[in-house]
Amino acid sequence: MPQATSRKPSPAPIASSKLRLIHVARRQLQLTDDDYRSVLNLFGGVQHAAELDQAGFTAVMQRMTDLGFASTSARRPLPMRSGMASPAQTALIRQLWSECTNGEGADSTLGKWLERQFEFSSIRFLTVQAAHRAIGGLRAMKRKRKPGTAASDSAQQAGA
Repeated sequence: MPQATSRKPSPAPIASSKLRLIHVARRQLQLTDDDYRSVLNLFGGVQHAAELDQAGFTAVMQRMTDLGFASTSARRPLPMRSGMASPAQTALIRQLWSECTNGEGADSTLGKWLERQFEFSSIRFLTVQAAHRAIGGLRAMKRKRKPGTAASDSAQQAGA
């Protein structure tokens, strides 16, 4: 009776959206076919992108980033989740945060502020009520920083 050969189960292939991202990176970096295949082989351990698993995809994309790839994809809003902040609330919070930080605030600094003020480490974990409080707090910060308000006028006079 022939013995069955034991085959190691292959890891789950990556999603088609990730496959498309690899091809976008390849085009953006203008990699030749040989260079592209070398990256796949050296960093992903495969001959074709469709053979990549999640670990291989991560390694290949890290290499593409090191070579200068930068995604131009817009940030997608979080989907509507019951009891959680709505996409409109999260978009407003990001907009207010940008205005309060003169466009220099990133999601990581927003997360630190949310953690300090509301005990939520990221905008994606905000409940509807916490989002409402965060919006109110950011609007108050924005009013305090606006030139011509009583708070900023008195601060300027005290410093003069």
